[in-house]
Amino acid sequence: MRTVKSAMQAEIVRSVREQEALGLDVLVHGEAERNDMAEYFGEQLDGYSFSQFGWVQSYGSCCVKHPILFGDITLPKAMTVEWTQYAQAQTAKPMKGMLTGPVTILNWSFVRDDQPRSVSCNQLALALREELLDAFDNFKYPNQIGPGVYDIHSPNIPTQQHMVQLMKKAAEHIPAERLWVNPDCGLKTR
Repeated sequence: MRTVKSAMQAEIVRSVREQEALGLDVLVHGEAERNDMAEYFGEQLDGYSFSQFGWVQSYGSCCVKHPILFGDITLPKAMTVEWTQYAQAQTAKPMKGMLTGPVTILNWSFVRDDQPRSVSCNQLALALREELLDAFDNFKYPNQIGPGVYDIHSPNIPTQQHMVQLMKKAAEHIPAERLWVNPDCGLKTR
């Protein structure tokens, strides 16, 4: 009998092989381990909880259980590195890793009301920063990476200075020649 982990690994291999057969240049691992772009991360961060039957319609027929932010947010261990390493080991092509940003996770959560949302958002950002950047100091990720520098869900247009600042921060951990400038996910809505 296959374990859940081995089933996810098999799905990643299937996804990688299909993308290679299509001739894609940059692959994604298919996110087989994820149930939702916010729920998956909430399940791994301290300070979150979930209801058993708290399903909310997201779009169309897609329903999710939004994370319930009840306490201070911390990252107890890496959330995406193991899956990205596994996926990259399946191909010689570049593998794109994906990490939902703090504003998106916050907006898709039921947020505590005993402190300003900005405090919760900063805690999320600090926890996620440990996943995107410091992990690359030790892992020596060989491929390129494109941090999202433009929140397409926000009506605010980031300044060039803000985007440059984000890229400079990323360049402290990843050589600049391996950085791409990306919007965040969700361009399908635009």
